[in-house]
Order: sequence, then structure tokens, then C-alpha cells
Amino acid sequence: MQNILIRLWMTVDELCSPAGHQKAVDAGQVRTMESDGGKAMPDVEMAIGVAPDRTATAIEIAPVGQPPLQLVLDLDELDRLISELGTARSRMVEGQSPPDFESEEVSISIVGNTKWHIRAYPPTGALLAFYHPKFGPVGFTLPRDQIAQIVSFLTERFILQPTQSAEKH
Repeated sequence: MQNILIRLWMTVDELCSPAGHQKAVDAGQVRTMESDGGKAMPDVEMAIGVAPDRTATAIEIAPVGQPPLQLVLDLDELDRLISELGTARSRMVEGQSPPDFESEEVSISIVGNTKWHIRAYPPTGALLAFYHPKFGPVGFTLPRDQIAQIVSFLTERFILQPTQSAEKH
């Protein structure tokens, strides 16, 4: 398996310029730890940047010591790439148990105050869809028993035990 260093801090214009590429290479002194406790330089460097007008993303990939290859994507192309990467990830985790969401160690990509939609998902449940700025529209289905658990939790937390208001009623 290759070690990969990823940088996300440059704009496309910076990344596309020779000085910007050199800046990315110079910043590549970050090292990844191997299981034996030693340090190893990444085999591949990758830099990702967004154009100042936010119409394109540039991805530069370079085996260490070689000139970079650059891929410039518009939003639709980036969405397709994210979708394909998601498909690859789902194949990699197939058969594995999902993480324990009650653990503090689980990293969750949270989005708040977003547009969402819920609808019946026949024959036995519901579809909850929402917009995630990192991933675009995403959603999941819930069977009836999980819907009942969610309704029970929300009822208990927000209706039966409402938060105290500063206003007097």
C-alpha cells in the first residue's frame, strides 16, 4: 500500500503556477508513521484546490520526485468522482460491522440547518434525504421499528421535556 500525503489549502491558481507547485512540494515535509514506528515519506503527493471563482477544483497527483499530473473538474465532474469514490469505499467496507456511533472516537461529518426531505418508502419505511455540502444530496431509508425509536426519542426529548424558555408563558 502506498503512503499518500494530501494537501487541501491551495487555490487552483496557486496550484497551477510553478511557484504554487513548489510551495506544495516544499510543504511536503509531513511524514506518515508506519506500523514499525519508523517514519516514511509519502510515495504519492496529492494537492487539492478550489478556483477563486469556485467553478473548478484542481487535483494534482505526483509520485514523489516526478512531475505532477493535474485533473481540473467542474462541480458535476467532482460530484461524479465523489460518487465513484463512495462506491469504491462501500465495496471496501462490505461485510464489516458499522462503527459504534456511541463511541467518542467515531468521526461524523455533521451538517446543520440544511435542506432535508422525508417521504414514505414503501413497503415498510421512510426515506430521509438531506443536502450535505461535502457530498451533495444524500439519504437513507429507515424501517418502521427504527422510525418508532426516532419518534420516541424526539417526543421524549423535545415534547415531553421541552427546554426551558427565558420567556414566561
